[in-house]
Amino acid sequence: MKKLKVLLLMLSLLLVVPFGVFADEAKEESKEVKVYLFYGDGCGFCSNFKSWISEIEDDYDDKFELIQYEVWNNQSNSNLMEAVAAARNEEPGGVPYIIIGNQSWDGFADEYKEEILKKIDSEYKQDPSERYDIMNYVD
Repeated sequence: MKKLKVLLLMLSLLLVVPFGVFADEAKEESKEVKVYLFYGDGCGFCSNFKSWISEIEDDYDDKFELIQYEVWNNQSNSNLMEAVAAARNEEPGGVPYIIIGNQSWDGFADEYKEEILKKIDSEYKQDPSERYDIMNYVD
């Protein structure tokens, strides 16, 4: 009977330890800032943004997660973009529609790059539980 108890204890430890490891990994992932991108297939400005964001990934890769929604060919994503814009009291002027924290950008131009990087940095410095995430406010 004593051997059975020891065996059960060891088995339970084997089950608990891996879950603790995964929990730590999940905490690390939550540090990334969410960058929401609503884009259209074939949109030149969207392509420019995607190219630029992939260029900065080496320096910023642990700081942000790019979450993409194609809206020209996907009605659900288009509806989501409208709901996000409504929750922000905005009307997007088109794509790309980029949202980081409590800030958004319509379109993409070189002038936006520094602003976007500053926003990623400032959001990253915040405690993840204190960050504003628009998806928490979309119906």
